[in-house]
Amino acid sequence: MLMKKHFTACLVVAGVVAGCAAPAPRLQTASGNPEIVIPNVSKKQVIEKIVAAKLEKGMQVRSVTDYGVVVAKKVDNSFMASFLYGSRYDSTPEARIHYNVVQSGSGVKVFSRTEMVTNPGGGFERTSDVTSSIGTQMQAELEELKASLER
Repeated sequence: MLMKKHFTACLVVAGVVAGCAAPAPRLQTASGNPEIVIPNVSKKQVIEKIVAAKLEKGMQVRSVTDYGVVVAKKVDNSFMASFLYGSRYDSTPEARIHYNVVQSGSGVKVFSRTEMVTNPGGGFERTSDVTSSIGTQMQAELEELKASLER
């Protein structure tokens, strides 16, 4: 009986939280996700700038290719991240940012996607796309990247 009441209370709380959650605003970009176009630069310059900026912020570079960069950092100081994305095997999730870099007619186009990873590096790794919830922050970061390369 106590188990049934506890389960019902959890369902009610989850319903209230889900009902109160407002959807993240859609960015005013072509894809609705963080993206920029940087004129008069090469893909190599953009990739090198992204890598340097992320290393300065204490992130690890997971991969670098001709078409993008993947960086990551453990999220070990957030109770909410551990609660939502941690697991019993590894309670510390990892934030990963994917930067896709494409040469286009008007310059270099950079797209960004962010995900939280449960059990990073393990056999049971699970990813959750969180781009929409921090899209405005990522867009501001891309605008800062563009400004630094235009100087």
